[in-house]
Amino acid sequence: MSDPPDIRQLALEEYKIPVRPGFVTGGTFWNGANSAGKHDGVKSRPFWNVHATQFMYPPSFEFTSVPCCRRFLFTATDCRKEIHTFEADTPMAPLTPIWAELPEGYVELKVEALEEDGTPISMVGARTFYRSAPYAGPDAYPPKARSYRESALKAFRYVYNMPLVRYWLEYGVPDPGYHLNRYPSKMIPALIYAMISYASLEPEHAENAIQLAKNAADYLISISIGGDSPLKGLPPTYHTAFNDNKYDYGEGTLMKMVMMCYPAGVGSAYLALEKVSGDVKYYEAARIIAEYYRDTVQENGTWNLMVDIETGASRSANDLMPDSVIPFMKAMYERTGEEIWLALMKKAHAYRYRCRMESYDWEGQFEDSPVSSHYSNMSHYPADSMIYYIVENRKDDPAAVAEAEELMRFIEDQFVVWDHFAPRNRKDAQIGRLEDKSVWHSPAGMEQYNWYVPIDSSTSHIMGSFLRLYKVTGNPVHLAKACTLADSITRMQNPETGVIPTHWVEADASQTGGWFWLNCCIETAVWMLEIADETEK
Repeated sequence: MSDPPDIRQLALEEYKIPVRPGFVTGGTFWNGANSAGKHDGVKSRPFWNVHATQFMYPPSFEFTSVPCCRRFLFTATDCRKEIHTFEADTPMAPLTPIWAELPEGYVELKVEALEEDGTPISMVGARTFYRSAPYAGPDAYPPKARSYRESALKAFRYVYNMPLVRYWLEYGVPDPGYHLNRYPSKMIPALIYAMISYASLEPEHAENAIQLAKNAADYLISISIGGDSPLKGLPPTYHTAFNDNKYDYGEGTLMKMVMMCYPAGVGSAYLALEKVSGDVKYYEAARIIAEYYRDTVQENGTWNLMVDIETGASRSANDLMPDSVIPFMKAMYERTGEEIWLALMKKAHAYRYRCRMESYDWEGQFEDSPVSSHYSNMSHYPADSMIYYIVENRKDDPAAVAEAEELMRFIEDQFVVWDHFAPRNRKDAQIGRLEDKSVWHSPAGMEQYNWYVPIDSSTSHIMGSFLRLYKVTGNPVHLAKACTLADSITRMQNPETGVIPTHWVEADASQTGGWFWLNCCIETAVWMLEIADETEK
């Protein structure tokens, strides 16, 4: 019988592989703010890390080359003030030769062009970044606090018994005291899925759970856009009764817009509810949403991100990352057998693959954040979604699986913290409650560049990416990392109430308070069920 693999050593070997470095030989890859990723005929690929502040895998940077120069000196000063150097024939070489030597902490890097005899010509680039700690192996982290299945069940029970959730059962409308009900197309689909899952876990509560889901869905249908709007029948992204959102796009308010990732999520939830309730009205509501997507798809295969309710016109330069639309189209195809939905799904994925996989512009699109320019607000969620798609649809294609594994390295590199958090990073140091990084909890997943903090659902979605890749590759490192993140979730969960806190940024984070996002707790519970099914058979 062979010895078990040394997970830590296997992981360290993987950390020698750079994450999709860019290269430029002239010209421009990305042509315009809303293009389909058109090439200009010159071989080039963008450097996605222009706004990145931390790295776990050896990065490379787009530093200016010098004509006829073939020697470049890289000098990195680590957090201990120790110097590490190497030479390369391009200023865009990855830091692989010195990467394993750099301790966790800030690094000051400079690159100089040299004459053939080694005489410095000029400095061609500089960058300061945080060198993140690599995965230390499963034995380096505390054990889980309870089984994954028990963790999921405790979380679902907590959600089911929350006063703001029980309010739906008693009154059929959202609890006016929960401020995040201002995002009905985000909160209500999550609640529907939670009640469907809970009904199967504890059948004695199934009747009430499904009725609660139906009440929530009926309410969302009742507030769907009406009148003469081109968006008639679509659920609103923002609810006027709960509006205190601070973002304004310059022409009116968000109340007049729909963010197009959310109707698809609602449609998927309606279809799931029809399956368990047998009520066809939820399919009919889903079909209205699907037909809107069918009638408004752009030539490039995706949709506008922000759409005006009154006119149907686009209200932003950004295209939609169609991550929620793709599974909705698949669900519609499975429900109806109509080829149009399958065609739309494939077209949307083709856009995502052509534009996003080529550019690595994994733009975070959140209803409570302003839209962003290229690479300025990256998130793991769209990359996770791409991994899920490849695992589900292209697992027999070695090239596609290899791309998924590279995406996994990108996600870990930018959005996983195994040990310490960078003392300062982008905007979070400006927010008083987030200043003390010593009380932040890890291992954890970070949400997006504009909210670079540990979040329960980010941790669980990234855990899900590791888990699903393990299922198709058998790589034990993927499973170990998935379990380490899941173990962290069990420790963060309140052992008495079962709540899984949203923000892991306080010494005692296992409370709800004003920072609690119901949908995040639900999504995390769903993922905990999936890893339980895989590992606790």
